[in-house]
Formats: sequence, C-alpha cells, structure tokens
Amino acid sequence: MSNDGQNLDRLTKKLNDSNFNKRLHLLGKLVNEKYMDTPAADIYQAWLSDAHAVRSLRNELFHGRWGFIPQQQQVANVVGLPTSPEQAETRYSIPQLQDLLFTMRDLRSRLNDLRQSCPV
Repeated sequence: MSNDGQNLDRLTKKLNDSNFNKRLHLLGKLVNEKYMDTPAADIYQAWLSDAHAVRSLRNELFHGRWGFIPQQQQVANVVGLPTSPEQAETRYSIPQLQDLLFTMRDLRSRLNDLRQSCPV
C-alpha cells in the first residue's frame, strides 16, 4: 500500500517496469488487503473487472490491423496473424468507437473517485 503516500518511492520503483495488467493485479491485491469484506472492496472489484475488459479491448485496438468498409461506414480491426485460422475481425462504426472512448474516460473518472473516497 502507499501508506498515505509514505511508500511512494518503493511503489514507483516496483511499478515502473510493470504493464497495465500487472498494475491491475497489484491494485486488486492491495485493495483486498485493505478493504476485504467491505463495500469499498466490491466497488473496486467492479472497477477492476471493467478495467480488465478495457485493457483487453485496448490491446486489440492497438495491436490489430485496421481496414475501412466505406459502404457500411465502418472500420474493421483484425487481431491475429494473417495466416492463422484464429484471427478475428471486429467491425466498428464511428459512434461505437466514440462510445468506447466514453467508457474509457468514465473508467478513469471512477478510479479518480475511488482514489479520493477509498485510497489504497
């Protein structure tokens, strides 16, 4: 835990080379240690679940290949190697992408609220 900011140097070093997934897992661990069996733990767990979903989506959006489908006013994101039978395509309209951006911004706002009301 940050111990009200007293452990920030140690945590900064620990998290400096961590990816988002590892940071989420550490946050979950710290939340469980501090807020186990409280409403705050449930709120954090809901946030963590949503954050993992956004993390997966982010990975697809950033690491996938993009194409345009102008007739349907959509873009396609393809994940996986071109020769793999496991590659997957997801199509998005511009409003759908805007909704995803809103979801990500809402997630950030919820975390800010949690950090204020239930600091770890």
